[in-house]
Amino acid sequence: MYRKTIRLETMADEYALPLSTRSINFLFEYGILTADALAKADLAVIENIRGVGRQTITELQESQQILRRKLHTPQ
Repeated sequence: MYRKTIRLETMADEYALPLSTRSINFLFEYGILTADALAKADLAVIENIRGVGRQTITELQESQQILRRKLHTPQ
């Protein structure tokens, strides 16, 4: 069994992200992924894989908003 992924290109790096908020948060917390890079994810790609797994476009967009708030909130 394989997982559908979202491909993000950030500068010279490319990441394949499993469709899970947990994975996105992990990459964000360890500085591998930024909210800005996530926000640049091609929504057309997300549309094509909608319904795969548990996450919907709305959930991905909510994840983006959470990550953006984390970026601008001192810890």
